[in-house]
Amino acid sequence: MQAFIFALTLADLPVISNFIGAMIAEALSLSKQTLGLALHAAGGADGGDRATRQFSRRICRQ
Repeated sequence: MQAFIFALTLADLPVISNFIGAMIAEALSLSKQTLGLALHAAGGADGGDRATRQFSRRICRQ
């Protein structure tokens, strides 16, 4: 039973981190483009590395 609860707790970690990230994103004022690049970089979509570089450049300019 302890192994099941441990596995269930580990499975909940991504959900909890997504919720915390969404709360932080709501508190910050970001443009739609910056938010979109962050989501693409986090999800690994659109090449991941390219999206991460674009996001890093955009954040460093601000």
